[in-house]
Amino acid sequence: MTRFYVPDVFEDTISLGSPHADIKVRFSPEKIGEDYFRIIHGLAEEEKNKYGENAEKYSQLFIELLVLLFGQDNAMHLLDAYSDNYEKLIDDVVFYTGTKIAPVMKAASQARKKKIKAEKKAMRALSHRRWFHK
Repeated sequence: MTRFYVPDVFEDTISLGSPHADIKVRFSPEKIGEDYFRIIHGLAEEEKNKYGENAEKYSQLFIELLVLLFGQDNAMHLLDAYSDNYEKLIDDVVFYTGTKIAPVMKAASQARKKKIKAEKKAMRALSHRRWFHK
């Protein structure tokens, strides 16, 4: 039986270096799960054409991801800090998301699936017993 450790709250600090202030990252994996996976799947689809006709859609999804993970104020702070090089911002956020956030979100998703499966199993067992004991 595999157990997935899922923190109630994910916390981290990102140092942007001088002259920018550090960014505190804090969110509940369970609360943002649905939006996180919707945005990630949308970004994966738009990745192919992020420079073409879908650039606006890709940009909107990317900013949604920034706001979801870092909060409105921190997202604006990141955009200001990288104002001269948005490509680097995308690279850094994708790397950070892949190494720090994706494992936590995957564990939260697996734990949620396991919980739902256990609840369904318990409900089937209860309804099965009810029919046999009438």
